[in-house]
Amino acid sequence: MSDSQETSASSPDGQAVYELVAAVLSEIAPSVSLDDCEKVDEGQMNTTFLYPGGVLKIAKEGYQGLTLNVTRAALRGEAVRVRLLTSGLDNTDIQLPVETPRVIAADPEGAWLALKAYGGHVYSRQEIRRFSAEELKELGRTVGTFTLGTSQAVDIRTLRQQIGDEQGVIDKPAQFREVLGKLSMFEAMGYANLVELLRSYVDEYDFAHDFLRQERGLSLIFTHRDLHQGNMSFIGPDGQRKLKEIFDWALAGAGTAAHNFRYLALLSPVALRAALDYWREKTDEDISEELVIACAGLHFAISCARSIDITVTGQTINPIAAGNVELLHPQYTWGSELSRVVPARP
Repeated sequence: MSDSQETSASSPDGQAVYELVAAVLSEIAPSVSLDDCEKVDEGQMNTTFLYPGGVLKIAKEGYQGLTLNVTRAALRGEAVRVRLLTSGLDNTDIQLPVETPRVIAADPEGAWLALKAYGGHVYSRQEIRRFSAEELKELGRTVGTFTLGTSQAVDIRTLRQQIGDEQGVIDKPAQFREVLGKLSMFEAMGYANLVELLRSYVDEYDFAHDFLRQERGLSLIFTHRDLHQGNMSFIGPDGQRKLKEIFDWALAGAGTAAHNFRYLALLSPVALRAALDYWREKTDEDISEELVIACAGLHFAISCARSIDITVTGQTINPIAAGNVELLHPQYTWGSELSRVVPARP
């Protein structure tokens, strides 16, 4: 199905989603049957299927009250981001150390998006931590090289013209305080302990001085912004595993290199230091390990805080974000606090 062709699918559920997948495959990959297609992820905004040579994303609704219009807009935005990166790479001599996706076909209404896939194995966080020291160093250097290459391939001014202003990334302390302001109204509902923990997290770093000044001193570049292990695939035998592909570009936009490196803080200090050493060698920016950890912790704390807000309105908490904050800052027993002050909903 070409980019200009349309589909009239509503938000598919159950059998309907497979019918839509079969219909799309019949147009873009006629030799591929539904039996060759595997559902690999039930994400927050879309359901992802893998088929030989490609990945197919189907928009969904319901997460955090998001409407189908919002999730379809996200898929359309991802197509724009991927095309900008592809164009930038095709028109320069920039060589990335990993494969990046290319748009095979896209529904103009955003109901689905098909991207090229290159294969490889996705490892869990625990599995990556068991990589050898050399493999972890290679991972860090590759992420550093990838970050530099994509920053050169995409002009953020062009990006903003096509998908809007993305500069909010560097204003997260303000976003966090806004969330805390909303959470304050829930203190009387038994959430006081968690709100206090979140506030103490802000106080742990003097955002008005050290953190914010450091981050705003960094270059604003095109970044992936969701570079966790679930969006990486590797090839090679044990002891020689290398990053092969980076996917899921729905959140890509303007940010700092620290935002691409923040997930390395959860994986391995060896990988993080290798990325920072590479970045320091190739640019004039000296990003500290502490800054990246602060950046990561703030990101996850915001996610956690917003999830509490959503929990109060009847939805569910985000245990992954809570666990990430606890991992970065063991002095805060987030998991137990969440269980105590935010009872699990039936």
